[in-house]
Amino acid sequence: MLEKNINIQSVVKILKDYSDRDLIHEISNNKNITYFEFLRKSEEFFYFLTEKKKLKPGDKVIIKLENSSEYLISIFACFLGGFVACPIDKEIPNNKYKKIKKILDAKYEVNSFYKIKYFKKSSKRLNAQNKNLLCLIIFTSGSTGEPKGIQIKLNQYLGSALSFGKLAEYDNTTIIYHCLPMHYNAGLLNTFFSGLLCGSKIVIGPQINMVNLFKFWRNLSFFKINSVHIVPEIANALIKLNVDREMSDEIQKIDKIISTGSHLYEETKDNFDRKYKKRLLSCYGLTEIGGPITLQDWEDTFEENSVGKIIKNISIKIFNKKDLNLVYVKTPYLFDSYLLEGGKIQKPKKTKGYFNTNDIGEYKNNQLFIYGRKKEIFKRGSEIVSPQDIENICRSFKDVKDCAAITTDDINKGSKIYLLVEYKNNKFSTVKNLNLLRKFLEKNLKKIEFPDKILLVSKILRTSSGKIKKSDMKKMYL
Repeated sequence: MLEKNINIQSVVKILKDYSDRDLIHEISNNKNITYFEFLRKSEEFFYFLTEKKKLKPGDKVIIKLENSSEYLISIFACFLGGFVACPIDKEIPNNKYKKIKKILDAKYEVNSFYKIKYFKKSSKRLNAQNKNLLCLIIFTSGSTGEPKGIQIKLNQYLGSALSFGKLAEYDNTTIIYHCLPMHYNAGLLNTFFSGLLCGSKIVIGPQINMVNLFKFWRNLSFFKINSVHIVPEIANALIKLNVDREMSDEIQKIDKIISTGSHLYEETKDNFDRKYKKRLLSCYGLTEIGGPITLQDWEDTFEENSVGKIIKNISIKIFNKKDLNLVYVKTPYLFDSYLLEGGKIQKPKKTKGYFNTNDIGEYKNNQLFIYGRKKEIFKRGSEIVSPQDIENICRSFKDVKDCAAITTDDINKGSKIYLLVEYKNNKFSTVKNLNLLRKFLEKNLKKIEFPDKILLVSKILRTSSGKIKKSDMKKMYL
């Protein structure tokens, strides 16, 4: 099957062809779902949305659930019906969620399992036509700190998923461990749809964090996992974990441990190798360019800053702008547009057909090398974070006069955030006010956005035009 020709009918055929094979095993409830059962449940939920909720192709559906098979069923039901699935972080602060809801103007919201109704009898036919409709909106922070939705068309999304699945050599012997958040593109494309399209099995484990880390290797061993995606922060935590000889032997059986999200530092890669005698594989991608476009082979992992070879149908060019070598990508899987406040649509800007990733790098010997990022927005863990968004929230606190969010490279999270705060009326010396600010930020920022350290300063330095002198502040305080 050619990646560029795949459509929703192709996926339905795969689900029917592999009908008796297990597609999903959910650890939390010990539930198995076959390929055919996944199709049936998705169709039944689609019928419910169509006949009971009167949704039409193009209507938006917010999906705001815990990681689960129901989450994936909801996404695919939208694909079948021509609806636009809008996965949202369940832990998102209310102020941010209100902004996103206003932008979306969605017709329905799936925010609890009881809303997933299976409607078995229907005279309706699936709306899975050949039209390449929008299928997904994934939100990110814009350069101004305001949320914007990355709008993706169905055929491009499926084509990208199949391309990555082939690059990762997924097949019917692959068992993928799913531990990434499902509102994040890698939690849908890399670890689910890529596997589905290649006939693989997906084991849904707990969303990985520092609390359940000790279960991670045990689950991978017990369920005979041979492929898993993790973020660098988790890789560094696993390096510090004590494992016995028997478990170390089991880890050797895992074919691919893939690092996604923020930049994977060479130190992390080498420390992981020393600990487990296993090389972490980097992959590189952006939601805008269709998700992951590279993956390392074992030998590529010894090349510093390499993120591996690119998938088929992708072209890379390096353009020098203001002494920076910026990575531009030409891809058939490019996103359709940004959805902005007020329903405004912004189409992607291209140079000679190439999209600017704003990443700094080079392309040589059939490998892509990434050295950093031009824009002030950055990746932390597995998500895009905007310093300006953090600053805007902080400035809305009643006692804050000014602030600056400054980042430094960090081996664990990709970036460490320092929030420099200038209080009104010299209140910066009051511990009570600092605690109140911390509580305010905890309520209004996502966990991934929360500063690693809050520093109280007497003055935020600015240029005559009002721009924060972040390099000077960095030298003074960091």
